[in-house]
Amino acid sequence: MDRIAVTRLALVALLIVAYVVVAALELNRSVLAPIIVAAIALVLFLPVRRRKDENAETTETTGTAPGSDV
Repeated sequence: MDRIAVTRLALVALLIVAYVVVAALELNRSVLAPIIVAAIALVLFLPVRRRKDENAETTETTGTAPGSDV
């Protein structure tokens, strides 16, 4: 898994733990639950720009195997 996916997974887990804490403390769940759900959706689906260094290992495919003399 790449670093962005791990970060997103950790943030979602943190938000879920935050909801469990809110529910255990019996705080105003009717307001906080939709906010937490919206935050989870943003974390999962908000596009993130990748740096060029992170993409250095992936190259465009030209139809030939690397190192082949065609």
